[in-house]
Amino acid sequence: MTIIKYKTVIILLSVLFSSKAVAQKINLDLNSYKTIPIIGPVKVSPTGDFVTYQMKTNDQSEIVLKSTNNDWQAKFSSGRNQKFSDDGRFFFVQEGNLVKRVNLQTKTPTVDNIGDADEFKLKHYKSFHYLILISSVKSKVTICNLKGNIILELDDVIPSEIDQSERYVFVKNTSKINRKQSLKLIDLANVEVHDIFLGYPVSNIVIDNKAEQIAFIEKESPKIKRLWTYAIKLKWLKKLLSDENFPQPFGLEFKNALNLRFSKDGRKLFFFMQKDHPPVSPFPGLLEIWKYNDINLVDNFYGSKYSKGSQPDDRDYLCSITISSSKFEQINDSSETIVKESYKPNANKFCIIAKRADIPIWKLDVPTAYYLVNLDNNTKTLIAIYKSKMLDVIVSPTGKYILYHDYFSNSYFSINTETGASYNISKKIKSQLTKYVLYDEYIPLKTTSWLEDNKRILINSRYDLYLVDLENRTLPVNLTHGIGEINKEVFNVLNFPEKSSELIDPGRSFLVKSMNLTTKRVSFYTVNISKSLFEKKFSDDIYIDGAEFPYSDLSPAAIDQSRNNLSCVFRVDRKGHYPNLLFSKNLHDFKYLTDFKFDSNYNWIRSELHEIVQDGRSYQGILFKPESFDSSRLYPVIFNVYQLKSNLLNKFIFPKASPGDINIPHLVSQGYLVYQFDMPINPGATVKSIMNATGAAINNLDKLPYVDRNRYGISGSSLGGFETDVIISHTNRFKAAFSGCSLTDLVSGYTDVLSIGITKKGVIMYGGYKMENQLSDDFSSYVDASAIYNTSRINTPLLMYHNSQDDEIDFRHSRTLFLMLREQNKPVWWLNYVGEKHGISAEDSKIDLGNKVKDFFDHYLKDKPMADWMR
Repeated sequence: MTIIKYKTVIILLSVLFSSKAVAQKINLDLNSYKTIPIIGPVKVSPTGDFVTYQMKTNDQSEIVLKSTNNDWQAKFSSGRNQKFSDDGRFFFVQEGNLVKRVNLQTKTPTVDNIGDADEFKLKHYKSFHYLILISSVKSKVTICNLKGNIILELDDVIPSEIDQSERYVFVKNTSKINRKQSLKLIDLANVEVHDIFLGYPVSNIVIDNKAEQIAFIEKESPKIKRLWTYAIKLKWLKKLLSDENFPQPFGLEFKNALNLRFSKDGRKLFFFMQKDHPPVSPFPGLLEIWKYNDINLVDNFYGSKYSKGSQPDDRDYLCSITISSSKFEQINDSSETIVKESYKPNANKFCIIAKRADIPIWKLDVPTAYYLVNLDNNTKTLIAIYKSKMLDVIVSPTGKYILYHDYFSNSYFSINTETGASYNISKKIKSQLTKYVLYDEYIPLKTTSWLEDNKRILINSRYDLYLVDLENRTLPVNLTHGIGEINKEVFNVLNFPEKSSELIDPGRSFLVKSMNLTTKRVSFYTVNISKSLFEKKFSDDIYIDGAEFPYSDLSPAAIDQSRNNLSCVFRVDRKGHYPNLLFSKNLHDFKYLTDFKFDSNYNWIRSELHEIVQDGRSYQGILFKPESFDSSRLYPVIFNVYQLKSNLLNKFIFPKASPGDINIPHLVSQGYLVYQFDMPINPGATVKSIMNATGAAINNLDKLPYVDRNRYGISGSSLGGFETDVIISHTNRFKAAFSGCSLTDLVSGYTDVLSIGITKKGVIMYGGYKMENQLSDDFSSYVDASAIYNTSRINTPLLMYHNSQDDEIDFRHSRTLFLMLREQNKPVWWLNYVGEKHGISAEDSKIDLGNKVKDFFDHYLKDKPMADWMR
C-alpha cells in the first residue's frame, strides 16, 4: 500500500512530465497495452468525500482510494473487492487475501489490517453494521463489527445467497460421509444461529418481502428435486412440491434456473418449469420427423449444431403454489409466453402474457394477443392484439398501471389495473416518439422513470423528455423545454447503479444527460419538477461507457452517486484521450479529479468527425489519424464498418489486441488512416443502403488531399463482416478486404435452426440484416445480399477469419466463400483458430490475428513483400 500527499510531489511530477515531453514518441505495437493500465469500476463514498477505482495492467491490479478535495490518496497493490460502509465511516479492501480497513473519520485516514479471507461482505441491519469474512478454502465464516472485533465464527460452512436479506445470512454445511447438507440461518439482529434443514444439497434460496419466510430447492439427483418453505418465526419447515409426487397431467419438471420468488403478500411462491423431455443422444438409426405445421421445429429434433444438447420446446411455464394449501397452478399454456419484463410477483400482483394464434411459430406475422394476468386468481384480461411487432410493456412499481407502446399508432397507453380504464397518454405530445437516424423503431420503455406519487412517469420523445400523467389528468410537460428537438440532442434520465429502481422525488433535483447527435457532445442538466427548473451544468466533448446508445443507461461501472447526498463520479474519455474521473459534489459544479496521460508517450490516435450529405441523407463517420499526422503525405486508408460508430467519436480506444476486428490504434500508429463510417440500413433495402453509405464514405475521403485514393481497404467482423462481403461483391474500389465471422449466405442463414426450435428468420428479417421480407417473397434480394452467389463479381483480395466452433454464425458460411473464390483462383485466405468461438478469447491468438491483418494490408496497401504465411 502506498499513501501519497500531493503537495510533496508536485515538483517531481512536473519535472517528470517535462522530461518526457522532450522524448520522441514511440509507435504502438500489439504488446503496448501491457504497460497501459485500465481504469476499472468507479465508486463514490456515501458522504461524497472519497472515490475509489481500480487501475489494472496486464498482470497486476491496484485499488486507489482518493479524497474528492484532492489532498490525500492511498493505493493498495493486488487490490480487489473495495467497499464503503453504508454510513461512509470506513472503507474496506483486500490486498491479496488480507482485508484492510481505512478509517475515513480522521483528518488523515488511517489503515488497519483486519484478517485473511477469500472475500468479504458488508451487512447493515437497522443500527447494526457487520463485516463478514469468508474463507472458502477453510470453509469458515467469521462475523465482525466494523472495528474488526470477532462476534461469531463458524467452521465447516459456506455462505449461500448472502445478499438475499439485510437481516439474515444463510450458511450450508455438507457432510463428507453421506452428502447430506444442513442449512443454517444467522440472525444479525442478535447474531444467533438457527438450524433450518438437513437433507440433500440446497440451492435457489429466496426470502419474502417481510423477511418472515424462505423457500429453497433440495436436489437429491438431476431428476429428483423438492421445493421447501420455512417460516422463520414459527420455525416451521414444509415440503411444498417434489418431482416424486408432482401433480399430473402437467408433465413438467424443475430446471436449474427457476427464478423462484414469493408473491408480494407472501401467500404464494412463483417459479418457472419446463416440459419433461427425456434426454436423447443421437445414435445410428435415430429418426427425426419434420412436420410443416410444427409449432416448434420437430418435437424430436437433435441434429443441429445450434441445439447444444437442449430440447426444442424450452418454453418456460410460469407456475405458482399456495403455501398454506400446497395448491399447484400452471399459469400459461404452450401457446402463451410470459413477458419477462412484467414478471415481478414480489413487487406487484400482475404480469403480462403473450398468446400467439395456433399457427406455426415460423410465421412471424401471426396475431398475438396480450393479456393482463392477476396472479392472485389467474384471471386474464385482454390488453391488445398485434401482428408482426411485439408489444413492449412494463408494469408500474405498485402494479397499479400497465404502460405499453402501440407501434401502429406510435402512442403510449396506460391501463389502470384496478378499473380497467385505458388512456392514450401521449396524444398531446406533438414530437415524434420514434428513434433517430439508424433504425426506425420506437424508444425502449426500459428507459422510463416513475415518480414517487405513482401517478406520473417520464417518457422520451425522439429527442426530449416529457412528464406525463398516467390518466391524462394534466397535460404533458416538456421538461427539457424543446431543446432536444432544436439542437438534435437526445435527453435521458441519468440512472445511477443501485439507484436505478428508485422513484423520482419531484421536489429533489436529478441529473439528465444528453448527447448532441450532430457534434457528439455530452451534457448534464439538472431538473427539479416542483420548481420547474432545467439548467445546464456541464458540457464537454467526452464519452462515457454506454453513451453510444443515447436512449439507454450508461454503464454502471463508469458512473456512481453517493447514497446520502448528490455527489457523483464519472469515468470519462475526453476527445479520445485516456479516461479520467469527473466529479460533482452537488450537481452544480463539476471538476476533474485526475489528470492521467498514459497515452502521452505513444504516437497515439486522434479522431475527427466527418459528415457528408448525399442524395438528401446525412452520413457520419470517424477518421482516425496518428498524432504525428503529416498533411503533406499520402496515407492508405482502411475503412471499417459495423452499424453505428460515429457516437464513439470521443472514446479512448484501448490498444489491447482485438478479439476479432481490426486493432485501430495499432494500425494508425503504423501509418494507416482508419475511417469508421455509419451504416444506416433501411428495412427491405439492405444492399442499397450498404452501398449508399459506402459510396458516401468513399466520396467523402476522395476529397481529402492527404489520402491515397488508390489504396483503400475495407474491414468488418460479424455483422460488419457481412457488410464487408456485400461491399466487395458490389464494388471493386477496394484493394484489400478483411472479413470476420461473416454470414455469407442469407438463404441458408435464414434456415439455420436455433436451440429453441426456430430458425434465424427473425434475425435476418428484423435484426441487423433488416431484409424485412420473407425469403419466399423476395428471393432475389437475398441472393443479391449473399456473397457466395456473387463471387464472379468479387475481385478484391480477401482475408477471412471464422472459427469452426463459432456458436453464432456457422463457419461453413466463410468456408464456402473461401472454396468458391479459390475455385476461381482469386486471392483469398481463411484463418480458423481451432477451439475459438464467435470471436477470439486467447491472447496469443488475438495478437496473431492482429499481426496477420497488418501483414495482409501492408502487402496490398503498402506494397510490402507478401508474408510467409500468405505464400
